[in-house]
Order: sequence, then structure tokens, then C-alpha cells
Amino acid sequence: MDKQLGCAPLDIVATDCSSGGSSLSYKFDESIGYQSVKTHTYSTDGIYKVIQRGNFTCGDLLGTKFSIPITVTVKPIPVPKISTKPCADNKALIIASDPQYDTYLTSFNGGSGVSIPKFQTYSWQLTAGLSETLDVQGFYTGTTCGGKGTLLVNGYNLLQAPVVSELNIVSSSEASVKFQTFNNQRYELRQRIGTLGVFFVLDTLDNVQGLQTFVFKNLNTTTTAYCFQVRTFDYCGLKESISAEYCTIALSGTALNNVNEIKWNSDPSLLLSNYQLIVNNQNNTGFSSRPNIVDFTDANVTCGNHYCYQLQGNYTDGVKTQSNQVCLKSFSTDIPTTIPELLSTVSDNKILLSWPQPLASVSNYSVFISPNKTNYSFFANSSSNTTLDDGHDPSSKQYCYKTSYTDVCGNTSDFSPITCYVSLRGKVIDTTSRQLFWEPYIGWSEGVKEYVVEKLDESGNTYFSKSIGLLTEYVESGLDTVQQKIRFRIKAISVTGRISYSNLFEVEQKGGFYMPNAFTPNGDGLNDVFYAEGLFLNEFNLEIWNRNGEGVFATKSFTQGWDGLVNSQPAPADSYMYKAEGTDKLGVKYKKSGNFQLIK
Repeated sequence: MDKQLGCAPLDIVATDCSSGGSSLSYKFDESIGYQSVKTHTYSTDGIYKVIQRGNFTCGDLLGTKFSIPITVTVKPIPVPKISTKPCADNKALIIASDPQYDTYLTSFNGGSGVSIPKFQTYSWQLTAGLSETLDVQGFYTGTTCGGKGTLLVNGYNLLQAPVVSELNIVSSSEASVKFQTFNNQRYELRQRIGTLGVFFVLDTLDNVQGLQTFVFKNLNTTTTAYCFQVRTFDYCGLKESISAEYCTIALSGTALNNVNEIKWNSDPSLLLSNYQLIVNNQNNTGFSSRPNIVDFTDANVTCGNHYCYQLQGNYTDGVKTQSNQVCLKSFSTDIPTTIPELLSTVSDNKILLSWPQPLASVSNYSVFISPNKTNYSFFANSSSNTTLDDGHDPSSKQYCYKTSYTDVCGNTSDFSPITCYVSLRGKVIDTTSRQLFWEPYIGWSEGVKEYVVEKLDESGNTYFSKSIGLLTEYVESGLDTVQQKIRFRIKAISVTGRISYSNLFEVEQKGGFYMPNAFTPNGDGLNDVFYAEGLFLNEFNLEIWNRNGEGVFATKSFTQGWDGLVNSQPAPADSYMYKAEGTDKLGVKYKKSGNFQLIK
């Protein structure tokens, strides 16, 4: 057979292998019979068997009628399917990824070609600008035939350097890099553990364009620093550009007594001024003045508050790297300052306590009480710097108090100095004399300047006031004609003018009235009116009759009396009868009746 391999259409000529003989014929295809001609054309690709028939008289075929079948392989000739990628420096990568042919011959304008084995690539240098059309022909091994086609290839001038914009810690196990990509360039993501050493490739990105975010996984961002690079290169592999290296910041922190201490790894590319500290989403203004590059002690903390720290590194090319976030709860073991003084006063028979608000953040105040200034027991908790004792009678005895507080860190202050309000008591000596005595005020750091005895009306207004210096006893003699119920109160005044009041001591005076037994309505201005005299009457009724039982006068006013006229005429001198009833301000009722004389 002159050919056993070729492309359709394939012309072959059979070779007589009988060394003579007669009645020779050939079968070139199973679908057709034997024929006497030695030539045949295969127009369809495939694998065929060629058999010669005849009487063989010699050789290995002696005595046989058919030759051993010869295989003929006919290959198809489709258009080659190869691809291309643009490259820098006006190059293009030709990719022989089509498995149809064994080699591919590429040429431009019929010039000398380049043979590329299948599954291989070749960097083609463009000579006619940034785009050329190549002639491509595929070849099978052992043949000079194959399909033909054309391939449009493109290149570009310059490889664009990778542009990194951000490096962020996403979580305790992930970090992300943001970078700008450009068409027809490949990108390689590189990672290194620590700020020194060799980078290794994690991934390669193809067919990307625009802003990309790549997430690096399986990290330990809270304790270890990782550095990253982005390498870009063209498809021909002849040009590359590598970004600067950017490193994560592994931030750690510890809450210490009254301060929070944070530390981080050092990046040689970042100077002290290249860092910025964010605390609770606000820039820390004191951070820039720290003495060390990789640690900072935050003393501007309040016990019990939470502080979340995040560090940002600013590279000189504008790229920012951000640390993990560390949150700390500040604490203090310091004993808080003692409340300097506790104040007390009495109002509406209730003991009101107050004290200055300390500078520390207070969780709770605790107030203790004593009936004897020595044995104190727990009285009440308070959330504010005041409390009211309405369960003890301030007139029964003098109670004293002291207080402490617990700050938000759980530390409890020492007790404040004690305070004791003025506890007023007294006794009635007789109907016109009262004695007051009291226990002195305790609580003012500057001391008591004087005590003032006050008397209050029913509305609580002061109508009498008398300073008695530092005496703790006072005796009042004489009838109080202003108020039937005398309400005494002691006002303590400090050296600086502060005031505290005692409880009230009340004395009830007897009310009532009396009636005269005669009057002389002669106009001389002496005893001209018959009227009642007395104190503290709230209600009054007076009725007068003559000896015949005829009414001559009546009034409901305690201040109004009978002037001796009846129907505007002088009544005769005679004996008259009266009946008077009154009620004092305390509700006590009084009644009087009798006779009196009208004298001319």
C-alpha cells in the first residue's frame, strides 16, 4: 500500500503482494466488494481494512486466496480550534489546546511559521501593531495534511502594576485584601507568616477586572501577623509586577488596675506616626504622644466601662491595614474616696439625709443608723445621694447616721463622718411656761454657729424667731396669744450659713372666754359694750333676753357685743339674761349663761 495514513480525501494505490498469480482483486472498504483496480479514494475519515484476493503461489501466502488485511487510517480535517491571550510588549500567547491535531503551524501573511505541539503554548511577537490575523494549519504526526483556519491575536503595550487599597482583618481566622485588577492580566495572591521570611502562593486569579476582595482563610489573626503581596503577570509569563507587602496588625490587650494596656506586632514599614488608634469608634487623641511604637497604656478609662480598641496602620502609599478589635472592661482595686460629710434635717417629722456626690461612678449607697452614736446597723440602700427616714420618730430620740458607697468596680469606701439631727423635746411647766431642750446637731465640718428658736403657724410659716447662741435649752414664759397650738422648732445654723431643722415640739394652750356681770352704756367710753373676752375661739354664738324673755340682741361674732340699744333706742336699766357658746381652734366647746346688769 503506498499510504496507510492521510487526510480525507485520501488517494491510495494497492501493491500486489502475490508475486504473480491471476484473477487478482482488491477490497478497500467493507461496504463495497472486490474490484480489479488498485486505486481508491477515501472521501470520509475513518479506519479501513484493505484485502487482496488471488491465488498465491509463493512466500508466506503460499496456497492461500486472501492477503493479510492492511489498515488504512483516514483523518478528518476540521478547522483548528486554538485560542489566544493578549500579553504585554505587543505579544500574544497562542494556546494549542485543541487535541484534534498533533502540531499546529502558525504563520503571518504566508511567512515562515512556528510549529506548536498540541497542549503547548507559544508567545507570538506581534509586528503589525496590537492586532494580527495568523494563518493556522493543524498536522497529524506522520502526515503533511490537516485543516486550516485563521486566528486573531491581540497584545498590549504595558503591564499594569497591582493597586492594593486595603488590608482588613475580617475575623479571628480571616483577613481580606482589596486590590484593583486589569483586563488580560493574571494575579497571584501571596502570603507570609510574620514580617520576615518567604512568601508562598495561595491562589491565582484569571479573567478578573475591577476591584477585587480576596479573603485569606485559616489564619490566627489575634496572635499572629501575616503579610500579603499581589503579583500580576501577563499570560505569556514574560512580564510581572509585584505590589509592596502589607501586614496585618495582631492586637492584644489587658485590663490592669485603672488602665488598659494594648500591644501589637511591629511592621518595619510603619513608623510610630503611621498608626491611628480607634477607641469606641472615636480617634484617641493621646495616642500619638505614646513613647513606644508597639504598645500603649490607656489611662483615660472609667472603672466598669467597656472599651473596644482597633488599630489602623497607614502606609505611605495610602494603603490602610486594620487590626482585630480588642474589647476590655476596665477595673480598679482602689478603695474609693470617703464621702466627706453627711447632712441631716427634719421635715414633716421625717428625717432627710443628703451627702455630696463623689467623683467615682457609684453603684449603690448604704446608710447605717444608730440610736446611741456607737452601735450602727444597716438602715437602707440608695441609688442617689439622698434618702428619707420616715420610719423613726425624730422626737422620741436622736438617731445618728453614717454612709458608704460601692463603686461600679465593686470597691466599697470607708464610712463617712456621722450626722445627727437636732432632736427637740420639751415640757410644759405651767399654763404660761414651757421648757425646750435638744441634742445638738452633728455633721457640719465647720461646726454650729448658733441655734434659733422658731414658732410656726398652722401653715408652717415662722412668726417668732430668737437666737440663743450655742445653748441647748430654752424656757418661754407668758401666754402665746397668736397660736393656740404652739409649734416650736430649732433651726441650727453652721458657721458658713448652712441650715438644719429639728423636729417640732407642740404645746396646746387652753382656750375659752368669760362674760362680764354688768356694763354701763352711757357713752363715756368705759364699759359701754357687753361682750365676751377670751382667746382662740373659732366659732361663737351670743344671745341676750330681757326679764320678760324677749330677745334684745344676738351675734355670731366673738368681737361684736351689745351696745345697750334695742331698736335703736336705749334699753332700760335692768337685769338681763345671756347664753354664750364657743368652740376653740382645737375643737373644744365652751358654754356660759347667766344674768348681768345694765346700769345707767
